[in-house]
Amino acid sequence: MGVLGARPYLALTDVSKSVSAVSFGDLDSDANHVGGDVSWTPPVSDANIKSYKTYLATDAAGSSGAVAGSMAVGTNVYADSSGAGSTGKSHYVAYTKFTLAEQTTPAALALTDVSKSASTVSFGELVLDANHLGGDVSWTPPVSDANIKTCEMYLATDAAGPGGALPGSMAVSSNVYAVSSDADRMGKPPIVVYTKSTLAEQTAPAARALTDVSKSASVVSFGNLDLDANHVSGNVS
Repeated sequence: MGVLGARPYLALTDVSKSVSAVSFGDLDSDANHVGGDVSWTPPVSDANIKSYKTYLATDAAGSSGAVAGSMAVGTNVYADSSGAGSTGKSHYVAYTKFTLAEQTTPAALALTDVSKSASTVSFGELVLDANHLGGDVSWTPPVSDANIKTCEMYLATDAAGPGGALPGSMAVSSNVYAVSSDADRMGKPPIVVYTKSTLAEQTAPAARALTDVSKSASVVSFGNLDLDANHVSGNVS
């Protein structure tokens, strides 16, 4: 019986090529929406990697992921400017995608959804004509104004802000806008105030129902006591 020779073999090298250090800063001012730059540190070697994919997911394992973006190798930042809905989503996850398949275990970052809205909108009407407005609109700014550029005030058709006419835009350091132009308010019941970040204007404003104050005299009467033609004299009441 012959002696078997040594069997050929190959030492196995298990290569892990996952991104790391996922980071994200939310620039969307609306609650339950996120937007901003998602970044990560790429693996040391990108050989055989086709792309990087980011998802909003319900956990760090990437469950129920909604794809946010796909980036080519060589780019490690995805600018999410969509204001994506984040309800029920707790993590941003990033996968590497190889020529064979997408990896199954992503790098993850717990999601912090930042809401930065104005509140307590108030208005004191100083114009006496019906259907016209004038006076100071004020509001309480968000606790943090980081990445907020301006506060935008509109006369709108309802508290959700549609059909808004923009009377004023104020720097974030100011929380009062003087409506001094005797603005026409026909069909515009509420005042709404949005914060505008470096990414976009928020979609859900703070609102204040308008009270249009009309203070006009009525029932004017006059009895002419001057007997000369083209002259009048008497009490106007």
